[in-house]
Amino acid sequence: MAISPPTVRREPVVDDSAARMASGVPMVRKIPLADRDGWRGALEGIPHGFGHTWESCAAVELTTGLPTFLYTDETPGLRVVSPICERSFQGHLDVVTPYGLSGLAGAALQAGAGYDRWVAFARQQGYVCGYITVHPLFAPAECASLPEYAAHNDLYVLDLRAPQQALLDAMSQNPRRVLKAFERSDASLVDDRQALLAFLMENADEFMESKNFSGQSRLNARSLEALGHADNTLAIGVRIDGDIVAAALYGYSDFCADMSLVVIPPAGRGTMTALIWGGIQRLKGLGVALLNLGGGIRRDDGVAQFKERFGPRKCPLGALKQVYRPDIFNRLCEAHVAAPTAFFPPYRA
Repeated sequence: MAISPPTVRREPVVDDSAARMASGVPMVRKIPLADRDGWRGALEGIPHGFGHTWESCAAVELTTGLPTFLYTDETPGLRVVSPICERSFQGHLDVVTPYGLSGLAGAALQAGAGYDRWVAFARQQGYVCGYITVHPLFAPAECASLPEYAAHNDLYVLDLRAPQQALLDAMSQNPRRVLKAFERSDASLVDDRQALLAFLMENADEFMESKNFSGQSRLNARSLEALGHADNTLAIGVRIDGDIVAAALYGYSDFCADMSLVVIPPAGRGTMTALIWGGIQRLKGLGVALLNLGGGIRRDDGVAQFKERFGPRKCPLGALKQVYRPDIFNRLCEAHVAAPTAFFPPYRA
C-alpha cells in the first residue's frame, strides 16, 4: 500500500506556460546551482524531498565537484524535475542523480511526450547514458513501468501525520524497550546545533572510514558544514555524562524529511533508536509529513530489519538505467569492461 503524498502547503503556482511558450522561453530547462532562486522557484508546488533542494545539492557538490543542475520540464499539464550531475569519462559525459534521495519527481512523465522530451534533452546535451533515481514517493507513476526501470532496494518511510502515541504503538517491542531504558538512564537528547555540528565535523570522517563509506557518500568537511548551517536541516544528538556521543542530521522539505547523516562512534553505541525517536518528535513539531529512514545496504539485511521495527511502510527504490548514445556506450564498454558487472554504466565499474 503506497503512502499518500502530503498536501502541498503553499499557494498553487500560477501556470503561465502558454505565455512563456509564446514568448519563446523553452519549457525544458537546466538550472545551475548558481541560480539559487530559479532552482527554488522551479520546485514550488511540486512535492519533493530534501535531496531535491538547492541546499542539499549545493552541499554535495562541495564534495563531488560535479557540475550539478535541476532538470525541469514545465509544459501545460506536466511538471517534472530532477537534480542531475554531469560526469566526464574520457571526454564523454554521462549523467547521474546526486548523492541523497532525489531523482525524478512530479506528475505525468509520459503525458504530452514528457518522457521523449527528457531523452531528447539528454541526447542534445551529449550524454552517453544516465542513471536517474526514481523517487519512491514523488515520482511520476509511469516511471515504474518503463523498460529501463529497475528496483534495487527498499526504503522505510514513517507517516508523521499519525499521533505520537500511534507511532510508538506501531513500533515493535524492542525499540519501545530501548526507549524506556533510555528514559531511565543518565543519557539525554540534545539539539544544540553548534555543539552538534562541532561533533559531526570532528567525528564524521573517522566514522565514515570505519563504515567503508566511499565516493559521493563520503562527504567532506565543507559539505558537512554547509548542511549543518542550512535552514532546512535539523540536528539531534545524545549526551552522556556531559559529552555528546552520537548525532544525526535530518534534512527536510515541505513534504518529507530524510535521515541524511548519522555519526555514532563506539562511545555512542546503542543510541540509534533514541536519535530516530528524537528526530520524529522534532520533525512532527515542524509539521513535516513523512520521514524517510533510508534502507539497508541490501534488501532485507540487518540494517533494513532494524528500521522495519519502527513500523514504517516499505517503498521500493529504483532507478532508470538509460543509454542515449549506444555507439559511444558500446565502445566504452568494449574498452573498459573486463567481466560482467551489474554496475551502471559498466565502464565505470
